[in-house]
Amino acid sequence: MSNQINEFLNVLSKMGITYNKIHNNTGISKMNLSKWRKGNSKPNQDSLLKLRNLGLKVLTRGGLNFPLKKEFREPVENFCRYVEEILRDMPKKNDKESIILSEHRNNKEALDFLKPALDFGLFDSYLNSYNMNGFILDKNRKIERKIEKQYQPMFVVNFNLLIDFIDKNSEKDVEDFVEKGWKRERAEEFYLNCPHEEDYEKSEGISSIPSLSEYWLSKELKVSNTQIRNWKRGKDFPTEENLANLKKLLHLNGKIAFLGYKFSDLEFEGMFLPNIGDKLRKQDEDFLYQKTLEFFTNVLFFYCDDISIIKQLKNDMEESLTEEVKGNLVSAFFQEFHNLKISREIIADEDTYKILPDLVSYFQMSDQQVNYILGKDKELLSQIFTKENIKILRQIFDKKCFSDEQREQLGELISVLEQQKGVHNPFLRFRLMYSKDNHSQEDIETITNQLALLLTVPSISKWFHSEYSFENLTDKELRDIMAFAKLAFLDNNQELREKVTKCTAEKMRNATDNRYDDLIMFFIDLSNPSVIQRIFERK
Repeated sequence: MSNQINEFLNVLSKMGITYNKIHNNTGISKMNLSKWRKGNSKPNQDSLLKLRNLGLKVLTRGGLNFPLKKEFREPVENFCRYVEEILRDMPKKNDKESIILSEHRNNKEALDFLKPALDFGLFDSYLNSYNMNGFILDKNRKIERKIEKQYQPMFVVNFNLLIDFIDKNSEKDVEDFVEKGWKRERAEEFYLNCPHEEDYEKSEGISSIPSLSEYWLSKELKVSNTQIRNWKRGKDFPTEENLANLKKLLHLNGKIAFLGYKFSDLEFEGMFLPNIGDKLRKQDEDFLYQKTLEFFTNVLFFYCDDISIIKQLKNDMEESLTEEVKGNLVSAFFQEFHNLKISREIIADEDTYKILPDLVSYFQMSDQQVNYILGKDKELLSQIFTKENIKILRQIFDKKCFSDEQREQLGELISVLEQQKGVHNPFLRFRLMYSKDNHSQEDIETITNQLALLLTVPSISKWFHSEYSFENLTDKELRDIMAFAKLAFLDNNQELREKVTKCTAEKMRNATDNRYDDLIMFFIDLSNPSVIQRIFERK
């Protein structure tokens, strides 16, 4: 994409249309234009549409001398057509939401959750676990006020429940909660954060408060009692500032809080236990980091497993496991690390064994055993995301045939982990760099045979043996060749390509003709950046 944008901007520059003029026409910043031109990032749908509209404006009006010279007109027309094709392949926001909702149309519980979650932009990506198709979502978009107001009925329900919860618990003391089975530390924190009538009797000399909860909310949010009652009755809806202050008061961070779902008593308790809430948020952040580090480990092992220190790390990881590896080594290691930690945080009984059968063996270990294994695992984890391994991976990406988008994703992955952060669905977010392959052996053989057969088609065979020359081809021959090339590229899924290449090599030994020999050579050529450019980026 950067090549097309660069050519488009070059033409505009020759016509006297500078970055400043582009910014004034489209609102796109000069910094973004420069990044897109260099391939450091890619424009989203809205920005592509703005560039396309600018191109159309140049072609049809804009105060320029017409007709445009061919050297200007053709590149601008080509860019507009290119953007049209890209936009057609990109699901629009509403299209994406429709796809998600339609795939869960028979599951009412899922729909009840998904609709508000999509309205409030809770997801940065979506992955269908059945067909492994997915796409990126705009998580950071601003939530429109009209969307928030659509959820006023749920706000009224939760606001009334909050008032009832405070009034019900404000009369209790620490011992009341301890008798309910709470730990004393938890009871003391809850009592400290929940309002009590005696607090205002001492500080403000008030002897009787009709509704402590309404009075407390009015004081803390700096709004009138009438305003609180209007929110309670649904006569008014809080401003953005008031809603933000209410969430802050109750230690709630999510966009969907108060609006998208009904609070439980347990969630109300958490609002007055900020230390516990912080602990849970930290656990969520750690989980995302671990899942992203797991993805990085898969990438590292897949591309660098012939390097001695990576081989050693892989062997050490396998030896550290308490159970035999079934399937992916990396997934097994990270799952066991998670299970070991969880086993020490849960008091196990017979019911727990039934609910969590996969954790039974870990529950039965002594604390000493678990701590020893966790210590070894933490040491191995510290050996994964190191400067040396990052350097090795970058060198591999520089030497092998990787696209700009793949290199960009590697840079983003490294940047996220350097900040000790993680992302949701890293296998979707960074799928261009590495995708797990779920094809069966039968699928692999079918793909291999199909590609080998296609390579015997006269037009495709001639093109292959002419070192990928596109001269003197008919439109049909060109379409057939490009269809074959895209199929053989296998969506740049490195793991799938490795399996198909291995299958091709095995078939080549027993074949009576040269079709598999040619296919092997084609795969070798596809690892050469100049060949990729000649096939897929020809002018």
